[in-house]
Amino acid sequence: MHNCTTIAWGQAMHFKQSPGGHLPDKATDDARLRALHVASWFLLAGPALYLILLALWYPHQTYSDQAMRGLGPALVMILAAATLLFLRTGKAGFAARVLVYGTFAGLTPTIVLHGGLQAPQTIALPLSILLAGWLLGVRHAAALTALGLAFVLALAAYPVDLPAPLIQQALTAFPIAVVLLITGLLTSYIVHSNDSRLDEVRRLGEALAAEKSQLAQIAENIPAFIFHGDRDLHCRFANRRYAEFFGFTPENILGKSVADILGEESARAIHSKLQSVLAGEGVQYNAVRRSAVDGREHHLDISFVPEHDASGKVVGFYALKLDVTDRHNAERALAESEAHLRLVAENVPAMIAYNDCDMVVRYANRHYLAFFGLDHESAVGRHIRDIIGDKAFRKVAPMLRRVLDGGQVAYRTIRRSAKGKDRIIEVESLPDRGDDGTVRGAYALMRDITDQQRAEDEVRSLNADLEQRVSERTAELTAANKELESFAYSISHDLRAPLRGIDGFSHLLAEEFGDTLDETGRGYLERVRRAAQRMGTLIDDILELSRVTRQEMRRVRVDLSRIAAEVTDERARTDPGHRVECVIAPDCIVFGDPQLLRVMLQNLLENAWKYSAKEAAPNIEFGRETQGEEQIFFVRDNGVGFDMKYADRLFTPFQRLHKPEEFEGTGIGLATVARIVRRHGGRVWIESALGQGTTIRFTL
Repeated sequence: MHNCTTIAWGQAMHFKQSPGGHLPDKATDDARLRALHVASWFLLAGPALYLILLALWYPHQTYSDQAMRGLGPALVMILAAATLLFLRTGKAGFAARVLVYGTFAGLTPTIVLHGGLQAPQTIALPLSILLAGWLLGVRHAAALTALGLAFVLALAAYPVDLPAPLIQQALTAFPIAVVLLITGLLTSYIVHSNDSRLDEVRRLGEALAAEKSQLAQIAENIPAFIFHGDRDLHCRFANRRYAEFFGFTPENILGKSVADILGEESARAIHSKLQSVLAGEGVQYNAVRRSAVDGREHHLDISFVPEHDASGKVVGFYALKLDVTDRHNAERALAESEAHLRLVAENVPAMIAYNDCDMVVRYANRHYLAFFGLDHESAVGRHIRDIIGDKAFRKVAPMLRRVLDGGQVAYRTIRRSAKGKDRIIEVESLPDRGDDGTVRGAYALMRDITDQQRAEDEVRSLNADLEQRVSERTAELTAANKELESFAYSISHDLRAPLRGIDGFSHLLAEEFGDTLDETGRGYLERVRRAAQRMGTLIDDILELSRVTRQEMRRVRVDLSRIAAEVTDERARTDPGHRVECVIAPDCIVFGDPQLLRVMLQNLLENAWKYSAKEAAPNIEFGRETQGEEQIFFVRDNGVGFDMKYADRLFTPFQRLHKPEEFEGTGIGLATVARIVRRHGGRVWIESALGQGTTIRFTL
């Protein structure tokens, strides 16, 4: 019921000019409600007691006399009951008006009936003015004062008892009027002052509430953990970040001890720090705490600040904790990176130094220190001039200034090492810029290239000597080629004529005198002819091998599949009785000399044709394989094959593995193939087995 009345009183405050009235200040609602309740019950109980006593003390009075005496109190009781009823229905403002004005209205007939200005009830008029000022405000107190003065003046002008002189009535009314007026003025002043103070208190309260709300917002939204503890190390306040970090809420963490929050071990670890802050000292330290949110350990920067009361006594402390895990990890990563960079700088095979804008060395790696015979203490903090000498400094000073002006330089110079030897140093220098782009210093990378320079000079000398040797060798090769051409010409012309004579005269001798010769003689002549013919074939092969070696190459797009088909078709026409199954892969395209590649394939395919002739179903295959990005071509037959231990001899001129009676040939064909493949930048190899055929592979 009390809560309902409070709400209603607050609502009554918002219709100041409404008929229902209102109470003047919300800040005193509860007090005024209590006063209104007390006054209502007093005004209800007091008149009731008066009526009871009236009936007991004056039992012989007539009913009309008792009714006249009890009219006022009865009216006051009715008004008090009405006031309580209005309070129960939530109309506190209206109830206050009813009580104030009703009480005044009830007093007037009572005063009139009890002797007018002489009636003792006139003392209640000032009380009604005080009640009006307290419950309803200054205006109502003034209104009731005016009504009281009017009532007193009316009684003075029209006395209730026997007529009295006007001056006597005026003298009787004057003190009462003065009391009413003074009461009204004092009430107005007191209520006005009270209201002003209440307004000021309200404004201060609102400002304090706003400031408290702002502080609460800041405490809850600041990226930090905030804790407020008392001298007994119990929590008086913790923001949400702090509470949730340790597995609590801002509500259930209140009253918890530091040990309950951090754990016994952590609380013991910071016991001395807590004692220091409670002794009035500020404390700062770092700690690692495990979060209840993510279960990970966090690095915290923690500050303890003592809380003092008005007398300066420490009554508690504040703790501010910043989560610096990311910063700690970044600093650790930076430190590791700096350590790695320093490790690299110290072990890179070069001299590294850093100087500031005053050309004072601020860093030098161990190679730099060793070269100049210094240690870290004697090098860092010294001017470059003091390290390299005045003469050397004058030469490099313009380049150093260019770097400090924002440029980059690279140059070679001579430096004397600590061992007293002049060394050739290659220097690269670049500026060090800050975040704002301002040059803060310069880095220098210096390499001792003395040995490299000597090696380069030696290489240049060797190259010059090599070029001379190449020129001489080229001249020798040119002469050898000319001699080879002359030799080939001699073979072609000088040797062929005698061979033709031997072959021709042997043929005439066999035809004209064959009848006179016995079988042995005719055999001799036949052997002479075959030897001459084989010698002619050998001369042709030697000339072909020479031509393959000397011929200038012309690289074009060549279709090996088409050449292979033409060679096998030509061979089939010249040897129709030897039927061979030929399988030729299509689109075997290469870039090379078409004449030389035709000679190569002709030798390979004719060898396959020859060595598979004795097979019942001879087979020859030309194709292509791929290994990685390399194309490998092959010629395969199912002929007699050979033992692989003799494979290395086959690409040497005049090397044969079969007798001429078994397979004709000169031993030049595969040598010619090898030279053609090598001239095309490729390689050739062979795979075979006795009775299982042969495969020759080559690349171009």
